[in-house]
Amino acid sequence: MDLPTVKPENLEPVYCASVDTSAQNCDRIRQLTDKIYADLEPTHVAVVEALGRIADPSTLTPKQERILSFLENEYNL
Repeated sequence: MDLPTVKPENLEPVYCASVDTSAQNCDRIRQLTDKIYADLEPTHVAVVEALGRIADPSTLTPKQERILSFLENEYNL
């Protein structure tokens, strides 16, 4: 698959409803990603990759929040 790439210096900040909430959720997903990739559970990897592609992490839906919380409990975070 040929995906377009962007150099880090060309990235611009994304403004969302709540920068603090967005940062918290990004940190949660990042910590979870580290644990899941160490375990290599394929289903969990797919789910955390989908969570990582959320356009605005400050506004997780209730289902996304439950999934994130479930995985955090599974990996003792």
